Amino acid sequence: MEKNEVGRIYNSQEFYINIRKKMKTIRSMNYQT
Repeated sequence: MEKNEVGRIYNSQEFYINIRKKMKTIRSMNYQT
């Protein structure tokens, strides 16, 4: 169960990082136009 909880936290962190990356690309695209 502990491993599962740690995995959940790691997954949420990865998810947050992915969103940040997407926002960065969208920002750069908007900046280009």
